[in-house]
Amino acid sequence: KKEVDRRLKLTCEKFIQDSSKKLLNAVQDFNAKVLNFYQVRGDRSALLKSQPWASEANLQTAVATTIRLIKSQVPIIQRKMQLYLANRETEFILFRPIRSSILSTFVSLLSTLRGEFTVEQQTIVACPTQEQLAAILGAVSIKPKTPRQSSSREISTSPESRQMSRENSVPKESLTQIEEAELTEPSSQPNGHVPETAAPTATLTAETAASTAASTAETAAPETPAAGSSTNA
Repeated sequence: KKEVDRRLKLTCEKFIQDSSKKLLNAVQDFNAKVLNFYQVRGDRSALLKSQPWASEANLQTAVATTIRLIKSQVPIIQRKMQLYLANRETEFILFRPIRSSILSTFVSLLSTLRGEFTVEQQTIVACPTQEQLAAILGAVSIKPKTPRQSSSREISTSPESRQMSRENSVPKESLTQIEEAELTEPSSQPNGHVPETAAPTATLTAETAASTAASTAETAAPETPAAGSSTNA
């Protein structure tokens, strides 16, 4: 299991790095050159914008190309994650560092432009701010899927149809069943209520009476011959 987790982690990290590199290659390459220029610059009077690779035209092309790639490739990256992961939480975790890399790369470029270039040159380069980048990412990102079946059904169904549907879903007794129930109800009980103990009580009373009658008959039966015999005697 540890080996599987390790390989999965490496695969995710490679996916994040490759996706970020594909989107931000031009701007990241410029930022790396700027960092190297600051490290090796001996004469502090040397200007960054005087370097051939740091011209306004080159920077404008790099920024425009990167923005175009973000708009076209971010939805493709997210569709791939939806296809192979099919888990919104995991997709968010993987895309978050890609999004952070996009924002931080442009923030670094914007800082360099503000420190080394004039306002007119910055306007030519047209580097977006962090807020503008967030708006672009929000516009091109794929929204999570939501079930629409229930909402469309509510819209297409009129209030009268919904009322009839609710009424039909409640079980109703037929007229014949109601009439039969009324005929079988005893009139002596209020509201048609029949006590459950009525039938057993009547049965018990009948059995007791029969038993008493039988006992009385058995007791009286021997007395008749005795009376007859004494009379004859």
